Amino acid sequence: MAVRVGLTNQNTLMIHLPNLSWALALRIEYLTFFLGLPLFSLFIKSLYPKDIHRWFIRLTFGLGFGFSLYMVFTDTLSLSYTPKYYQIIILLEMIYLLLVLRRIVAKRREGATHIMVASLVLTVAVIVETLSLRSILPYGQITSFSFLGYIFVLATRQFNK
Repeated sequence: MAVRVGLTNQNTLMIHLPNLSWALALRIEYLTFFLGLPLFSLFIKSLYPKDIHRWFIRLTFGLGFGFSLYMVFTDTLSLSYTPKYYQIIILLEMIYLLLVLRRIVAKRREGATHIMVASLVLTVAVIVETLSLRSILPYGQITSFSFLGYIFVLATRQFNK
């Protein structure tokens, strides 16, 4: 997520690497987009290994790597159409994770309520940002801020395994 923040709004990567081509910077940005949710899913699995099914991790990584592989072998114009499809996948995967987290909360697992609330806020932020990118809502890019809030929630909660 930190790499993605530097690539999306502020163009930090382009400022620090002025000779980097726009096409490569775009591919790096998309790579962070395609692999963000699989890595997030692994994080949730590390907290609750018995509750996140292996098939879900395989599916998220398969889709993330599939889109990443497509990105490597396609032209920039074709690549620019892929986020709208992957946004649907992200939404479905995040809804599934919320359902799993709801089940984990019902089991009264350590820290589950905090993770559930933070994940719900993050999911809403992703939805709002997606709608903003489609010019349906006027809020702009807010996922980075909600992810920062997610990290703060984690920092205030200690987990025991």
